[in-house]
Amino acid sequence: MFGDDSAFPRLRTTLADTSADADARKHAFAVLSRAQDRASLNTFVGLLDDKAFRLPAIQLLARFDAPAVSEALIREFKGYSPTEKSAALTTLTGRAPYAVALLEAVGSDTIPRGELTAFHVRQLTSLGNAEVDRRVESLWGPIKQTPAEKLERINRLETVFNEAPLWAYSANAGREHFEKLCMACHKLGDLGQQLGPELTGAGKHGVRYYLENVIDPDAVVGTDFELTTVETKSDEVISGLLVNETASAITLRTTVGESVVAKADIQSRTKSQKSLMPEGLLEALPDREQIELLKFLTGN
Repeated sequence: MFGDDSAFPRLRTTLADTSADADARKHAFAVLSRAQDRASLNTFVGLLDDKAFRLPAIQLLARFDAPAVSEALIREFKGYSPTEKSAALTTLTGRAPYAVALLEAVGSDTIPRGELTAFHVRQLTSLGNAEVDRRVESLWGPIKQTPAEKLERINRLETVFNEAPLWAYSANAGREHFEKLCMACHKLGDLGQQLGPELTGAGKHGVRYYLENVIDPDAVVGTDFELTTVETKSDEVISGLLVNETASAITLRTTVGESVVAKADIQSRTKSQKSLMPEGLLEALPDREQIELLKFLTGN
């Protein structure tokens, strides 16, 4: 609290020692992480191999700008739990250098493209980096479509869905697509979390309701779901829903929980009328999987 870092070398040793007392290690992590001690970076990266500290370490590493962070997260990504993968992607989409490394990994299929949700793609496009935008477009296609193109696509997919023999398409497979693409932001029954609008019972509105909102997500955005993007003085970009604000800090809800950012650390802050969900989401799925997802959604 008073800037005395004389105990930090001892705390780093304790934190890195897997045989040390668990409470002592937790205390060391709390002190070093609160101080954002740069000299502890290698120790924090080493915690990615420790299940007891992996998740908080992934979240903490978003505050640092070092190639070792993205290299380690990408290298170990496939072995992470779903929660750890989500946290890793949030960290990797929070800085342009990490995002470029992530997109290289997606391009080489080191990380499957389907692991990135709509929220992650929107976070990537929020970075305002030309190289990141170029790579996103090469992987997902143009994110922007004209109103006429969107309407044509809505009409075409509505016709395809209505004429499809739905008995031949699996709603269970559709549920899997929902869990991969939508659950990080939307709640449907007992699935997911409410970062975006609640979907429980929305199936009664029919397939066009979903097509209009997925293909043209920015058409109508409620004020409760407008995206706030913060760039910190350490070049970290955090996007989410503003859920609380005090004189000294703001709280953003993201896919991995709530993030409190001190106002003194904020370099810029913008509120967008764009949806958290990017355009082009359905293009991430082959034609059959699009029908399966729509069947699952309209059946709930």
